[in-house]
Amino acid sequence: MQFSRTKLIVSLVIIVVGLCLFWVYKTVWATDPLELLPDDAIAYIEIRDISELASALTEQSARNTENLPKLRLGIAITNVEVSQSEEETIEVKPHLVAVAQAGYFESTNISFVETKFDRFVRKLVDDELSVEKKIENNERWFIWSKNGEEKCFAVVSGSLIYFGNSRTSIEKSLSVKRGESRSLVQTGFAQKRSENPDALIFGFANKDFISQSAEPLAVWLASLPAENSAVRDALAQEIASLLKNSIENISWKAEKREGKIEDTFFIKTDDLTSKVFQETLVAKKSNDKRLYDFIPEDAVSFSVYNLENPTTAWRSFVLLIAQKTSPRIAQLLNMLFEPYSIANPEDFLNAVESEIIVVRFDDYDETAVITKIKDTAKIQKAIFSVNLASKPEDVQRVKIWKSKDESFIAAFSEGIFIFGEAESVKKCLNSGKDLPEPLWTKSAVTTVVKDFETADKLQELFDASSKTDSSQTHSSHSREHVRRAETNFRKNGFEYKITSDTGFIGILLTALFSS
Repeated sequence: MQFSRTKLIVSLVIIVVGLCLFWVYKTVWATDPLELLPDDAIAYIEIRDISELASALTEQSARNTENLPKLRLGIAITNVEVSQSEEETIEVKPHLVAVAQAGYFESTNISFVETKFDRFVRKLVDDELSVEKKIENNERWFIWSKNGEEKCFAVVSGSLIYFGNSRTSIEKSLSVKRGESRSLVQTGFAQKRSENPDALIFGFANKDFISQSAEPLAVWLASLPAENSAVRDALAQEIASLLKNSIENISWKAEKREGKIEDTFFIKTDDLTSKVFQETLVAKKSNDKRLYDFIPEDAVSFSVYNLENPTTAWRSFVLLIAQKTSPRIAQLLNMLFEPYSIANPEDFLNAVESEIIVVRFDDYDETAVITKIKDTAKIQKAIFSVNLASKPEDVQRVKIWKSKDESFIAAFSEGIFIFGEAESVKKCLNSGKDLPEPLWTKSAVTTVVKDFETADKLQELFDASSKTDSSQTHSSHSREHVRRAETNFRKNGFEYKITSDTGFIGILLTALFSS
C-alpha cells in the first residue's frame, strides 16, 4: 500500500482558506468557538488571536498585519475517513468544520463568500469547481463540487461563517447553534484548553483520533525506511497496532518565546510505555563537543542521539514494541539501520559511545554518522559495507576504509569515527568547524534543520493577503532559518518541542499553499 496525500492536503487547505478568509475582519470574537462546534469532535484546534499569530509569523508585522482581525478561529475534526483505491493507495479525508464570527451584517458576509472566499477555494482546491447556492433554515449554503462530488462548504448564519469539507459536520455544528445538540464546551476539550491560557494556538486530539489516524500514519512512517512493498506493508501493520495500543492523546500549544515560536507537542502514552521510556531513554547530561566540529556548514540537517545507555534503550524499546505488537517487529526495526550499513543495531550500539550524530545533505541518501568507538572488535562486526579489520588508507593522519565500489567510506580521525555515503563523509572530514552558534544539547534526541524557504514563502503569503508588493518588503531571498526539534521522555509520555522563526503553523501554511 502507498499513502496518498491528495485528500489530506485538500482538507488541510480548507483550514488555510479559513485563515485567509477571516483576515479581512476586525472585530473581537463574541462567542466561545467551543460553544458552536459539536461534542463528537475527536480533535480540536483553536487560534486564539489571528492578528497576534500573524505578527508572530512575519518579520514585516508592522506593515502587513496591522489590519488583521483580533478574533478566534475554532476548527473541529469529527471523523477521519480512510479508504483504499483500486491502485491500493491509502486515501485520507479528515472531516472538519471551522467557525468564526465576523461582526458584519449577513449580507456583507454573503458577498464576501461569493467573491473572495470563492476565489480562494478555486485557487487552492480546483479552478473548475461549480458552486450551488441555497437557503435552509434561514442559513445560506454554498456548496462547491466537481463531477458530482462535493468538495467544500460554507454557510453564512448572521454574523457567523462556517466552512469545511463535510456536510455532516457543518450540519451538526448548525444544530449546536440552534440549541438542538451538545457543544464541545461540555467536553474535556475545554479543560485541556484552560491548561494553556496564553498559547497562540491550542490543539488536542483524543484516543478516537489516534485510532482513526493510525493506519495512514503507519503507512507513511513505514515508507520511510522500507522500499520493499511486502516489508513496508508488514511494518505498517505493526506500527498501526503500536500507535493504537500506546498513545492515549496528543496536545499541542504554540507560544511566542524570545523572538521565536515554540511548538510543544505532548504525546501521552499508556502506563507501561511511559514507564519504559522514562527509565531507559534517559538523556545524557554532558556532550562531547568535538563531535560537533565535524558537522559541515553545508549540512541541511543533523540529529543528535544523546542517551545515557543507547544499548539498554534500544533493547527495552524493541522488547516493549514486541510485547505490544508481535515478535517479528525486531527484525523489521533492524531495517532502520540498514541505510547506514549497520548489520546488527545492538552490536553497533555496544561498540560506540553514547552520543551519535547523523548528518544529512540535500539528497536523502547523502548521510554520514559521527560518533566515538569504545570497542574496536565489535565495530568491525557491526559495519557490513567495509572491512574494518583490513589495513586502512592513511590520508593526512586520517584512517580511511572504502567499500568495493567506493560509494561508502568509514574514517577514523582525531578519535572520532565517521562513516556513511562517501561524499558526505568527505565533507565531514573537511569541515571548517565554523557552525554559526553552539548547538550542544541535553535532550534525548535533537534535530536541527536549516530552512531556506518557509520564511520567504510565508512573507509572500502575507504580502498577497494585504495587497503589498513583495518586492518592497524583501531585501533578500532564501534566508536561512534554523529549526530545532527536541524530544524528551516524561512521566506520562514524551514531549516533542520545535523552536523556529515560523512555527509549525508556518510550515503547514507554506506547504499547503505550495501544493
